[in-house]
Amino acid sequence: MSSIVTITFNPCIDKSVSVPLLVPDKKLHCTVDQLQPGGGGINVARVIKRLGLPVTAIYPTGGSSGTLLHNLLAKEAVTAITIPTDHPVRENIILTETATHKQYRLGMPGEALASQQWDACIQALDKAEEVSFIVISGSISENAPNNLFRQIADITNKKGAKLIVDAAGETLQRAVNVGAWLIKPNLSELAELIGKKLTNECEIQKAAQELITDGHCKIVVVSMDARGAMLVTAGHCYRAIPPIMKPQSSVGAGDSMVAGLVYSLCIGETLQDTLKMGVACGSAAIMNKGTSLCYPDDVNKIYNEIKVFPLAMFAEKSKKP
Repeated sequence: MSSIVTITFNPCIDKSVSVPLLVPDKKLHCTVDQLQPGGGGINVARVIKRLGLPVTAIYPTGGSSGTLLHNLLAKEAVTAITIPTDHPVRENIILTETATHKQYRLGMPGEALASQQWDACIQALDKAEEVSFIVISGSISENAPNNLFRQIADITNKKGAKLIVDAAGETLQRAVNVGAWLIKPNLSELAELIGKKLTNECEIQKAAQELITDGHCKIVVVSMDARGAMLVTAGHCYRAIPPIMKPQSSVGAGDSMVAGLVYSLCIGETLQDTLKMGVACGSAAIMNKGTSLCYPDDVNKIYNEIKVFPLAMFAEKSKKP
């Protein structure tokens, strides 16, 4: 078993297509550019494998699209543990209008898992041996068990592993409530999580510190699109700024960033270098069209151009009686 395990509860096939121009009420002939395995945890696993570490991906799958997903992952030598379902894996559409270079992302909801399939996913995780990092990434259907993250957290603690979560909305809130070791929200997700608008770096840092001070997690990495990212712990805060780049596609940039973070943590890098690697992977992903994610050669080139510097920590002033 790999020391890194990812779980994707709602996997997909990402189909990248292009048309010259989007015109309503017309039959448009698309060019199919790519078919890629997708879903947050699966994308994270793909990038970690490309970077040179073994990884195991756990996910539910069914139908002919599920078979295609498994075959595509096998080509990338990603070890998979699959949970059979009665319904096919969903297909997402990433449509590019070539005349304007605008990209439209059509995400399908996917079918809800049956109770026994939720249980099977948890059991597969519980059976994993010698696991150091457990990564939960991607969407989760509304019928997920209320104690899903508590079960995952208990298994993580029992194994002495670290839980890393990249999610949004209620899913992220549940992960925070059970004490995920590291979370990676973007700016809007962090603002929603704490219920405040975040207008500058000072407010972003304080929001991340608030989650850590309250004992919910140990590390918060906030992705900030082209502005890079911020990493905050109880005693440190680092800011990473990538070089200016011309994006081809934003699909999978967040997943690539998470993969870079996990990869660096797994090989024992410093927090500064971990943040640098995460931003390098996320930045490299936007260089490629469709859902190609990032490639090591691009990551290595960008890595040396990223600037990482510490930020002063904000201490809460004690209130006088």
